[in-house]
Order: sequence, then structure tokens, then C-alpha cells
Amino acid sequence: MISGPIPVLAVGDVLERHVVLTPASLTLFSGGRPRDTVAWLEVAEASARLPRVRLVPPRVADALAGLVAAYLGPVAASSMTGEVRVRTHDGMAREWQIDGHHAAGYRSEDVLRAARLFAHLTAAPQSRRLLGDPDEVLALLARATPAR
Repeated sequence: MISGPIPVLAVGDVLERHVVLTPASLTLFSGGRPRDTVAWLEVAEASARLPRVRLVPPRVADALAGLVAAYLGPVAASSMTGEVRVRTHDGMAREWQIDGHHAAGYRSEDVLRAARLFAHLTAAPQSRRLLGDPDEVLALLARATPAR
């Protein structure tokens, strides 16, 4: 979630490439600027593919990546990119590359939550109004996804 005058829900690293979800649209941001926007009314299908960390929690992996970078140079962030795919009713497809905010990927639960969110927003257009209250969306996702 991005805090500010109007909080919004974002997928990806908000300091790099990310997608902002609002009740009206999905917008790809890069370098702090909007690069592409699709209105929800045009969306036939939307999904997210996020890199998943499997061995250790993301914060531990981030710390380890920091140590490796200190000794060997920067860790290649390109391997930790994700993707948001959007297909419109007229058949146009977009594949937006996004940057993960963890050096080693996301927890499995968070990957599952993102997938469920995009599936629900696509299947139930009336639910998009909830994107106006990102805190509520995050709370709903937390309750709907079983903890491991």
C-alpha cells in the first residue's frame, strides 16, 4: 500500500516499477511516473506473477542479499521481477514487468493473495470499489488466506 493524501494499493516496489490498483483503473508506474493505464471497464482478465522465496522468509533473504552485495557487488535484481498481465475485452494484451520489493521474492501466502486478488477483481467487477480503501482490501485478503 502507498500512503499519501489518498492511499492506494500497489503491487511491486513503489520506488521502482509497480502497478497501482484503484477503483477505476490499473496503472503501471516506472521511475515515479505513470507509463500505461487500463480502465477496469476495459479489462477482461488480469493476473499477477510474483517471484516466490521458498527457503527462508523474505526479510532474512533480503539481509543475506545485502551481505552478499557488500562482498561481491550488487545482487542482480532482474531475477526478482514479476509481471502483471492485462487482457482487454477487445483482445489487446499487456504484460507489465514489475520489481519486487524483496531481494529474494515474496512469501508463498503473499503470492497466493495477489493471485486471488486479481482473480476476484476480474470476476466480480463490483468488488473494485473496495480498492478505494486499501486497508480494508488487505484485511480481507489476510482473513481469506489461510496461514501456514
